[in-house]
Amino acid sequence: MQNHHETIERLTNWLEQHGWPQDVDKMKLLTRASIVRDESYPGCDIVRIERHRPILGTHYTKGLPMTAFDTYYMRYAVHDDGLRIDKLEDQVVECTVDVEGLADSLTGFETLDLQIERLGAGQYRIVDSVGKDAADVSNLDEAITFGDEIAEGFSDYIYETFALEEEGKFSQTELDELTIATVAAVRENVEFIIRELWRERDTNQEDE
Repeated sequence: MQNHHETIERLTNWLEQHGWPQDVDKMKLLTRASIVRDESYPGCDIVRIERHRPILGTHYTKGLPMTAFDTYYMRYAVHDDGLRIDKLEDQVVECTVDVEGLADSLTGFETLDLQIERLGAGQYRIVDSVGKDAADVSNLDEAITFGDEIAEGFSDYIYETFALEEEGKFSQTELDELTIATVAAVRENVEFIIRELWRERDTNQEDE
């Protein structure tokens, strides 16, 4: 068995020769690496580098928190004999989902663009120009009901995204709870947007 410094130094030299993984450098190796022994890989130090990657169609923007991501270990087997280093499969440790943040991304301008058009005689048309849904309404409650239908329409998409794209990462109970919570957060966002549009509609009407 090697000491911690020797193992990290050997891996550093190996990566210098074979190429560093994307977004990993010597500083990240030094600050994020841990070393364990694993009976599945006898005669090796397993170097684990903690990493995060976006899931569920989300994206990472530098300086901003991710709304849904895997925490995983990038792993290398450093053999005690000093003759070989093997790149192992990544090991997912945890999946983290910020429901409210995910709902925000689902109700952004790329996926939802609500507008209220005046028809006359106290009637209005509320339109989602992205999803191509529309309804004629005469009051705020009817507009909010339309928004609830839009939010519910995300339900199947959200469930399938959790279940299919991240297959095996969530139990059935977790899938159901995440879907319900995300749809509820989407509904809250949509209602807020509609209330703001309705208020602006009143203001615009007064200006005419």
